[in-house]
Amino acid sequence: MTAVRCIRCASAFDLEALPEDVHACSSCGTTSLPVRPEDDVTVVLNWQELRILGVWASNWAGQPLFPEDSRATLDAILKRLQAQHPDRTPLSLAAELKHLAAVTGSEVKLVHPSSGATTTFTPPKNKALPPTPTAEEEEPP
Repeated sequence: MTAVRCIRCASAFDLEALPEDVHACSSCGTTSLPVRPEDDVTVVLNWQELRILGVWASNWAGQPLFPEDSRATLDAILKRLQAQHPDRTPLSLAAELKHLAAVTGSEVKLVHPSSGATTTFTPPKNKALPPTPTAEEEEPP
């Protein structure tokens, strides 16, 4: 038995039990290679360092030279990481801009420098805004 986990949806399965003609996760359909749980590691890293990696990886995953499902795989990995510390700053620029739109209640627009394309992040409708910290709760500059 070769226990593996889908890199996108984290479903566990036995690699040897898959039919020879199946080359995708049966749960989410990704064709990304699965990972072996015995290769899981613990890494000590500052959240800002992890954020920088997430922002840069998100940018590169969207480039045309990578397979289309690369972005979805990266987003799933970043969501799993973010879930470990939901109170921290989002790990991708898109997630941070969505959060900014929610906090401010205003649209946030991003103009992509290379293409000039605009992405608009709109605040969620009928959702309570996150609380604004009081002066006592804010961290000093």
